[in-house]
Amino acid sequence: MDWFEFLHNLKQPLDQAARLALSMQAEIQGKNKNPDAPEQMSTAVTTVDLLVQDIIFLHLLHTKMQFDFYSEELASLPPEMAEQLDPRQKNSNLIFFLDPIDGTEEYIAQGTKCS
Repeated sequence: MDWFEFLHNLKQPLDQAARLALSMQAEIQGKNKNPDAPEQMSTAVTTVDLLVQDIIFLHLLHTKMQFDFYSEELASLPPEMAEQLDPRQKNSNLIFFLDPIDGTEEYIAQGTKCS
């Protein structure tokens, strides 16, 4: 798979994740998680954060490309998915950093300053 095909194929799961987030925003409840770092300002997380992460991660797994994956909600990745991350393969040329819902507190409050 070349880069153009890879990026083109990434559009569908990103669109799916965005539609899911928008459709669930009205009834979503937030919860707090343990901070990832002492300076972390917000610990809000929603089910949508986790679902968006899972949609994107599963798509990446199906590409069969070697990649590193870091997510704000990585600790919540289901065990059967987390075992797909091989800690010995941290030297790939493809690195994904994911914040599933950027602005979770704004998202929970039905705001528009989230992505």
